[in-house]
Amino acid sequence: MSEIDTGSVFAIMPATIAIELLDDAIDLLLRRNDNRKCRIVEVDIKTARLARDIRNKFTRKTRDAIKQLELPDCIYVATAIHYECEALVTRDGEGNRRHNLLNVANEVRREYGIKILHPMEACPPPPPPDQPILPHTVDTHEEDRSG
Repeated sequence: MSEIDTGSVFAIMPATIAIELLDDAIDLLLRRNDNRKCRIVEVDIKTARLARDIRNKFTRKTRDAIKQLELPDCIYVATAIHYECEALVTRDGEGNRRHNLLNVANEVRREYGIKILHPMEACPPPPPPDQPILPHTVDTHEEDRSG
């Protein structure tokens, strides 16, 4: 969340994110909710219907079970679409679940035009410091040749 703190990223999050966060993280998020760096939004009926449609679209029936995105994930995608966000940043996919947001990122982008990115894709770490810069040598005869 340091990118939110520095203002290089503006975050929009549905209030339902509180379901998945620990109390300390919720408190930190509420302190950032200042409409300059972050905004926590309510899930209205339009977003809820879109979340339902997303869940239905990404439901897969297999021999053993029905695989579908979890409802909170669908709400995150629907919120990002509703608020015309450039991308949805998530770690959903780092665990063992096979049906998660990062696994359906390409399909979601094709269908809804929203990118789903891992934090390292959205805000990659800065490159390592450059090698020390050697003093620049100026060719004093360059002007003589051009004139």
